[in-house]
Amino acid sequence: MAKKCIIVKNKQNKSSKDELDNLNIEYFGTGPDPISRQSDTRPFIYDLELDEEVENVGAVVVGYDKHFNYHKLMKAANYLVQDESCIFIATNTDETCPGPNPDTVIPDAGPLVAAVQVASGREPVVVGKPHTPAFDYICHRWNINPDRTMMIGDRTNTDVKFGRDHGLRTMLVLSGCHQVDDIVNTLIGTMVTRISFLCDITPGEFNPKSSFNDPMMQMSL
Repeated sequence: MAKKCIIVKNKQNKSSKDELDNLNIEYFGTGPDPISRQSDTRPFIYDLELDEEVENVGAVVVGYDKHFNYHKLMKAANYLVQDESCIFIATNTDETCPGPNPDTVIPDAGPLVAAVQVASGREPVVVGKPHTPAFDYICHRWNINPDRTMMIGDRTNTDVKFGRDHGLRTMLVLSGCHQVDDIVNTLIGTMVTRISFLCDITPGEFNPKSSFNDPMMQMSL
């Protein structure tokens, strides 16, 4: 019998569900899952009621989920712990999302994946940037030439790292989580040895020629 997949991620995000539908893989777990559905009302849930029998679940997929709660965490961890053959898949491990209010921290999938990882003691297979499964899929799907491909994104630790780890040119746009200060901090942290940058992205705000004494560290395209 084919096994099912529990999805701990947003019901509105259709990409994972579309892929599973195309592969005829049954799934469950999207949307709200209030703890009031459990009959055990003690401070801790000692008698957990699972949606599916453990032997019927082949994978736990965790991504961003605004309905994430203790109930979902407990279910995901138990499927993983009670069956070592159950695969733990993370869509991505981004720490936060950008938003219109810079003072508001918006957790992304990373903290949710970390919670399931700590509770279950299992390491996830991360399929999103900057990890290799995403690159392998792109190469297979579009047959790209890495030497003639540029990765454009708004995060240094996912988008830029993804490109550099896989032999692509990279460009960081300043519309998301990371800004010029983050580039400098990353540079100091030795992840980036040279940065290619479109200086006219931020006219009047950043002077690459005066930022680094070492010409190799100057930003140019």
